[in-house]
Amino acid sequence: MRQVQRFDAGWLFHLGDVPSPLPNTHIAAYMNHKAGWAGGAARRNFDDSDWQSVHLPHDWSIEGPFDPANHMDAGFLPRGVGWYRRYFRLDESDRGRRVSIRFDGVATHSRVYVNGHLLHRHFSGYTPFTVDMTDVASFGPALNVVAVRVDATYMEGWWYEGAGIYRHVWLIRTEPLHIGEFGVFVRPALKQKDSGQVSQAAREVWETVVDTTICNDSFTPQAGRLRSTLLSPEGTEAGSVETPFEVAARCSVELSHSIQIQNPQRWSLEAPQLYRIRSEILHDGVVIDQELTTFGYRTFRFDPQDGFFLNEQPLKLLGTCNHQDHGGLGVALPDSIHEFRIRRLKEMGCNAYRCAHHPPASELLDACDRLGMLVMDENRTFGSSPEALEQLRTMVRRDRNHPCVILWSICNEEAIQTSPVSGAIARAMVHAVREAENQFRSSGQPRDPAQQATAFESRTGETARPVTAAVSGGILNDGCIGDALDVMSINYQLPLHDAFHAKRPRVPLIAAETHCVISTRGIWQTDLAAGRFACDDHHTHPWGQTARNTWRFVRERRFISGLFAWSGFDYRGEPAPGRWPITCSQLGMMDLCGFPKDLFYLHKAWWTQEPFVHLSPHWTWPGREGQEIRVLAYTNCEEVELWLNDRSLGRKPVDPIEMAVWQVIYEPGTLRACGFRAGGLVAESTFHTAGAATRLDLVVDPTFLRFQKASTLRRSTAEGDAPGSESVDDPIHCDIRDAVPLTVCARDGAGRIVPTAEPLITMHLSGPGRVLGIANGDPASLVPGNSRACPLFGGLAQVIVQGAGEPGRVLVSATAEGLQPAQCVIAFVPGIAPRGSFSSVPVEKRRFFLTEWRRSPVYHTRPDIHQTIADADMNTWEQMTIDGRQTPTWPSAGFAIYRTTFTVPKFLQASGGRLEFRQAPGILAVSLGGKELAIDRTGDTAVVRFGPSTQKQELSVLVYSAVPAGGFCGPVELLRIE
Repeated sequence: MRQVQRFDAGWLFHLGDVPSPLPNTHIAAYMNHKAGWAGGAARRNFDDSDWQSVHLPHDWSIEGPFDPANHMDAGFLPRGVGWYRRYFRLDESDRGRRVSIRFDGVATHSRVYVNGHLLHRHFSGYTPFTVDMTDVASFGPALNVVAVRVDATYMEGWWYEGAGIYRHVWLIRTEPLHIGEFGVFVRPALKQKDSGQVSQAAREVWETVVDTTICNDSFTPQAGRLRSTLLSPEGTEAGSVETPFEVAARCSVELSHSIQIQNPQRWSLEAPQLYRIRSEILHDGVVIDQELTTFGYRTFRFDPQDGFFLNEQPLKLLGTCNHQDHGGLGVALPDSIHEFRIRRLKEMGCNAYRCAHHPPASELLDACDRLGMLVMDENRTFGSSPEALEQLRTMVRRDRNHPCVILWSICNEEAIQTSPVSGAIARAMVHAVREAENQFRSSGQPRDPAQQATAFESRTGETARPVTAAVSGGILNDGCIGDALDVMSINYQLPLHDAFHAKRPRVPLIAAETHCVISTRGIWQTDLAAGRFACDDHHTHPWGQTARNTWRFVRERRFISGLFAWSGFDYRGEPAPGRWPITCSQLGMMDLCGFPKDLFYLHKAWWTQEPFVHLSPHWTWPGREGQEIRVLAYTNCEEVELWLNDRSLGRKPVDPIEMAVWQVIYEPGTLRACGFRAGGLVAESTFHTAGAATRLDLVVDPTFLRFQKASTLRRSTAEGDAPGSESVDDPIHCDIRDAVPLTVCARDGAGRIVPTAEPLITMHLSGPGRVLGIANGDPASLVPGNSRACPLFGGLAQVIVQGAGEPGRVLVSATAEGLQPAQCVIAFVPGIAPRGSFSSVPVEKRRFFLTEWRRSPVYHTRPDIHQTIADADMNTWEQMTIDGRQTPTWPSAGFAIYRTTFTVPKFLQASGGRLEFRQAPGILAVSLGGKELAIDRTGDTAVVRFGPSTQKQELSVLVYSAVPAGGFCGPVELLRIE
């Protein structure tokens, strides 16, 4: 049966390259590219005893240091080369099975070695890849070692991309006959819809088409049966079908069958109902492989006149564009932080997410499926080379079952988009998408772009998701990229939407990238010299428009299916105003940590219905008494009345675009806004002037708490509370795999948040957890993500704490000079998070074995143990690997010399150690560095001791054997002296 395990824990990391020694001798050159004899850090017995222990996902770049000499689009953070190594065992029962390692994302170029064999090269940081290690695996007691060289010197994009193995890694074991990778594709097809004659209820008949790729990695033909079972959102069986198959040796076959279902629960934004297909391979009546595939029943279409429809209902796409980095984490986001970010966007009213400009993590799409967020899934490399097309197909095959995905985007703002070359490349890429979505199974022919429909509908499995591209030039040109697209997506350039629609009224249209408003959270007066921009929707890049102008334009045009604003969150790279020490963009509706800016509340007023009022700015302005302050109420109410210290400053109607504004003479006290609909009070918002900060507060972010199943957080909001917000006896419960965002702020003596307080806070942690990252959203912050100290910015900072993978209580404390500390207790428990449960590959302790040997010819008389080997002799002295996997055979009884070279591991260089030969009864003599050593024997085990050394040494072992299977057959290990 298939076994999938998390492979994230227990990795060793080295920052910097570890080049292989130059092959400057004949034997070295001869062995330089021999299978299993990789050099340097890829070598099986390489000494990594001083490497850093890390847990994946891991981004080494975020750890700094910041330096103005580094690339500005990398956030002035370092890139370069790094190495990872991991040791693990495979059970003897795994022999004969297919063993592979899947990497979900490695930034940027990578090479993967297993047991000294170079098995894979990958050239994108955004698509997954799988390394089949079956043929080179060790089973039983022998250790396997995987080594990964990551080259992040160059960037694929022009934003912060991180560096390292920054997404999950999985160890996968299957039978040789198994379901292929991303090999199940579920195509729900709505075949019939009418009204019942008795109940008048709608009756829907769906055909659930299941395409399954079955692989046979064995060397003989195989036969079996494929069983697909439909599981409802509640987990009950809703139908099943079986199909027999035959597959030739070392080949694959694709099967297609279907299950009919009536009136399934639709996937929607409000109720994202998810079904699953359980796929099973039966061989001789026994289930030998099983996969679970999540999908949803929904229809959607893009209409060139009326916009987007989901489940036959019109829906304006209210989207944001987003890169993948966050706060102190860089791009190495735990699953719960992906979900946290999607939930934050939904709070703003966002219903669509553009993955800019690359395929996202699978866990982000999983969160969008669960929460009801539509997705434009975007490819990174525009090209029709085999490599580029395979990267595109990989994205589509991986993501094609997600009901949240409604668009494939093949590129963003290509420089050649104005030329016919772009059209030729785009046609090849669209064809590749159709291949990956099995669109040629029925007709056998690709779609003719000249026969483009008046509306792109995804109502059945015969018509899949439309293909688009984010285009910024040549939009009205003929013969270019636009001719190949199902949906045109325009970046900025609002007037061209009308021009394009007039020229091509049959092509659906999206405003794929808009806004580009520069603002800094907590800043209400622009300081260009400091790179701080007021949160007033005023400053934009030259190619952008204000949020108000953009929304006014898009909402008035029904034919525009929606927009994707740039951007949902601030992100590192593309710094505004583009100079040191500003390290990140300031274009988000939220900052790097997900703390809202004013733009968040402006869009919430446009995009949500539940009544709310938010006042801006805060009401703590010491030294500005008697001065006029502009106060703005963001709200979706019809009217707002503003009160200052219980005096009404007037009730105003709310402009649905501009909101409501007052000019208020500042005086300390209470500022309150009341929102009205149909004359009735429906919402309030209040600010109190804060005094001097006296204590810290540490709280679990409320957005995160909303998706915890067992929150027992007890808080008191009364003014004058004692310091420390959470009771040690009443913790917040989280899954052991979760990473929890904590907000740090300062309060005055009355318990009011002090928005101007910016003390340096230091984090302390005890228990089975770790601080993953710390940040404050300041675009000029130079605090590395792995720091434990950070100043508040605009009164806030964020600390992300993760469990250590085992149950336990973690006490988190925040301290600052002159302020009373705060505490929070997190109880990490198993089984709360909605994500799938997987066991982890056990972490093996690093051990040092000598495995690479040469063996002399067998002599009838005892030879000189110190004899030399001719440099050009590749034949009489046999190369061999001794790791306990097999017993070398001898041609006849006699004597032989085994020889290797090694450098004493770092942890033994100062003390010396011992060499332990197991299963080696025939050892007669051992020479190290030309000096024979005394041998201690215990049964078939021989032990020799050696002194301190840092030099490479030659080891020779003289062995006698009287049987065909001889020599030392077990592993040779370097150990401490007992």
